[in-house]
Amino acid sequence: MNTSSAVRACDGESDSHGVHADFTTKGSGVVQQIRDGNGANNSCAYTGSYGDYKIYSHRAVEEINGAPDNFGDWKYPS
Repeated sequence: MNTSSAVRACDGESDSHGVHADFTTKGSGVVQQIRDGNGANNSCAYTGSYGDYKIYSHRAVEEINGAPDNFGDWKYPS
């Protein structure tokens, strides 16, 4: 059973490319986003808790300026 009700995005490289996490909560279907956009590998960004709204799906995205972003596969926690 998925018990997570928060999301974080952490950039693990100092390459000037920001990252973000796309996610949906169970029952909403609306894609939301949390962003760590500085590309500096020095911090993480966190959502607040969504309480009873558990995370339904998520994916990591590397933001590449002047080119298509690098999207990870959607993951569905069980």
